[in-house]
Amino acid sequence: MKTLTRFLMQVGLLVVLCFVFTKCSNEQLGLESDLQNNTLMSKSANSKASVQVKFNFNTHLSPDNEVSLIIRTNATGQANIKINEDETMIYYKIIVANIENVRASHFHKAPPGENGGVVVGLFLGPKKEGRFNGILAEGYITSESFSEDGENKLAMLIQDIRDGNIYINVHTDKNPPGELRGQL
Repeated sequence: MKTLTRFLMQVGLLVVLCFVFTKCSNEQLGLESDLQNNTLMSKSANSKASVQVKFNFNTHLSPDNEVSLIIRTNATGQANIKINEDETMIYYKIIVANIENVRASHFHKAPPGENGGVVVGLFLGPKKEGRFNGILAEGYITSESFSEDGENKLAMLIQDIRDGNIYINVHTDKNPPGELRGQL
C-alpha cells in the first residue's frame, strides 16, 4: 500500500509538472517568431556561412547530478532558460518537487562533474520552510543583475550557458552544498 501511494504521488507530481510546463503565457520575449527548432540562423558580417545560435535551454534537476551530496533525497526539478534575441536578457523558471527547507538557488560556473563558484542568484530567500513543491524561482537576468561590468558579465554568462559550463544548484538545510543540480 505504501508503494502504491508513493507511485500515485509521483504520477500526480508528473501531471502537475506537465501542466506547469505546458501552461500558456502572454509574456512576450521576442523569441517565438525568430526561433526555428530552438535555434536562430544568423550570418556574420565577415562570413557568408550560417551559424546556428541556441536560445532555449532546459535541464532536469536531480540529486544524482550533485558532486557533493551529503544526504540522499527524493527531490527533483526542472529548469527552463530562454535568452532573448538581442541577448540583453535571460529568463529563468525553476520548478521543484519533494524538497524541504530550500535556502537558495544559483547559476554556478563549472563543467559537468565539477563544483564551481556562484555566478548569479536565482532564489535568495526567504527560506522555504518545510516541504515545497512548485515554482521556486522565476525572473530575468539583465546587465543590472551584476554589481559591476554588467554588459560584459551578461555576455560571458550567455556564452558559458551555450558552452555547457553553467549549472543550476538548489541548496537546502539538509544539503547546503546543493541538493539538486542540472547542467545547462
